[in-house]
Amino acid sequence: MEKKELEAYKNAGFKVYTNEDPDFFDLMLKKYLESKEDKKETPTSKKLKQEVEAFVHFIKSKLLENPPATFTYLDKGLALQFADYTRVVFVDQSTVNKDKTSSIEINAPSRQGGPIVFRQVDTSIPITG
Repeated sequence: MEKKELEAYKNAGFKVYTNEDPDFFDLMLKKYLESKEDKKETPTSKKLKQEVEAFVHFIKSKLLENPPATFTYLDKGLALQFADYTRVVFVDQSTVNKDKTSSIEINAPSRQGGPIVFRQVDTSIPITG
């Protein structure tokens, strides 16, 4: 796609992704560094930036050695399954969602439309005559 065509799509409101866009880890690194309150270049901030960049590089190299093959769902939440069939929970929901409810209210007046009902079709075959 030519640069003019790409700009025309972007100006029309389309989200166009190209190979020049940062990957997930580079994007998260950029957002993390932008979120830091102290944006001054100090020796400490430079050291922190170098350490975070080294960590991101380490993660990328490990993922290239054993790439994720699919997502799966475990009790604790969404998990990555890798090429060697190991699984790791992507985000442990039990540590994030502390206010879990043990039940879901289905007859609340705020619930619009009532319960969802699926009509059952009898597909049984008589085996006796």
